Amino acid sequence: DARDAPSSAFSASTGRFVEQAAHILDIPVSEFEQAIDSPVPLSDTCAVFCESELIGQMARGASDRHLAAGVNLSIAKRLAPAIKKYKPQKLFMAGGASSPALIYFINELTGTEAAVLPRQQFNGALGCIFYMEKIL
Repeated sequence: DARDAPSSAFSASTGRFVEQAAHILDIPVSEFEQAIDSPVPLSDTCAVFCESELIGQMARGASDRHLAAGVNLSIAKRLAPAIKKYKPQKLFMAGGASSPALIYFINELTGTEAAVLPRQQFNGALGCIFYMEKIL
């Protein structure tokens, strides 16, 4: 049921959350795609609170790579409850699907293996085309 899925506001802000974390850590967004080792626990997936939490963890000596892994895990934890409801097949089609680290954490948390479509960045556009074909 779509009502159980994360809100569109959350989905739209997931990329922004990663961008904000990358800015704070002063690393490229691309470094998040492989960051899975020793994730630092983060309590919020909200970009507003992300800054102070990441800065606090940096002050405690956490490495950028482990903080990036923590961001990935935090996002996966937010998505996992809704994803678990879609059994047995999970299919990733949006921007997050280009992140092996995010897919790794989601697979770990849901106990399944998600399929990722090739060229997933085009799926939203393809969906619009198919929808338009139906209504025209």
